[in-house]
Amino acid sequence: MYWVDILKQCLLFENLDDEEIKKVLRITKEVHFRKDQVVFERGQVGDSLFIILEGAVKISIKLDDEEDTLVVLDRGFHFGEMALIDESPRSATVTTVEESKLLVIGKRSYDKVLSENIGLEIKVLRNLANAFTASIRNINSNLAHLRFTLRQEYMTQKPGDP
Repeated sequence: MYWVDILKQCLLFENLDDEEIKKVLRITKEVHFRKDQVVFERGQVGDSLFIILEGAVKISIKLDDEEDTLVVLDRGFHFGEMALIDESPRSATVTTVEESKLLVIGKRSYDKVLSENIGLEIKVLRNLANAFTASIRNINSNLAHLRFTLRQEYMTQKPGDP
């Protein structure tokens, strides 16, 4: 029941009933990570979704040899969901910030269980679309804030300032 409750908290699996959650759980694997252990690196081909049971991870990218943490996620959050849609390289690096226990769902198993359960597939894909939409809105908001900040800094510069 422990995992059922955590999956119900996860955005991708909200609105699923207990039987649907149990179908998803049948294709999961529990994996343990030490603190500061890399779960996956930017550029690696992705084939799995991760759900945090315990612990926390940071999602980061490296630009000009400087690591930029995009977000820190903890219990009940998921990451790596883009790997369930396509097989493009990972867009960021994920590293544990404390000892962590994760559930892993592989793409093949995910595709198989959804194709065999159309009602479940519709719910999960709708939740996935909602998660992507929320991410895009957040990115848009951050970009608008960044543009505003840069414009303000540019307009307050005095002639001759670098």
